[in-house]
Amino acid sequence: MAVPESNRFSIGEALGYGWQKLKENVGPLVSAALAILAINIIFALIGRGEGALVGLLGLIGWFVSVLISMGLIRIALKIVDGKPVEVADLFQRVDLALPYIVASFLVGIMVAIGFVFLIIPGIYLAITFGFYGYNIVDKEHGIMESIEQSAAITRTQKWDLFGFGVALFFFNLLGALLLGIGLLITVPVSMLAAAYVYRKLGGEPVAP
Repeated sequence: MAVPESNRFSIGEALGYGWQKLKENVGPLVSAALAILAINIIFALIGRGEGALVGLLGLIGWFVSVLISMGLIRIALKIVDGKPVEVADLFQRVDLALPYIVASFLVGIMVAIGFVFLIIPGIYLAITFGFYGYNIVDKEHGIMESIEQSAAITRTQKWDLFGFGVALFFFNLLGALLLGIGLLITVPVSMLAAAYVYRKLGGEPVAP
């Protein structure tokens, strides 16, 4: 099946776009990163205690991490859409957390089962359903609808997406090898590049 030009993307184009948008949005992204770091430090210190209260706080910390994951997707998409971002974007739409968690669980099970069967099916399923979270945060889709829509937009570009995933792996590996400091650059670039690819797969416009 021919892929419409508006849906096509290249790995170099996506990473270059992510780098450009990182340079344009250093302030908001650094602020978000500092907020996440502060939250992680707080919950790490709390986790050193003992008792049921610590367990409850650990559960709260896990839920906050889910909200942050959704928030990072939201921030990346807003930047790609040319919209202003703020730290508060990390914690909006708490009502979407439940479908996000359930969808994550279902996709995780499918991918894990796929990896049991000679790895390749697991990679295929990870590529197919990889954008479920974007559909929930961006389109507010339900659990199954978000998974199905991810399968729909990734149907015709599996090899391109596989190459993109491999490129991101080695890109962030390089960042980790640079004493971990490089991850401060490679992770946000990867996040923005992935949001760019998501928009392109859906045939939607991106900010110049």
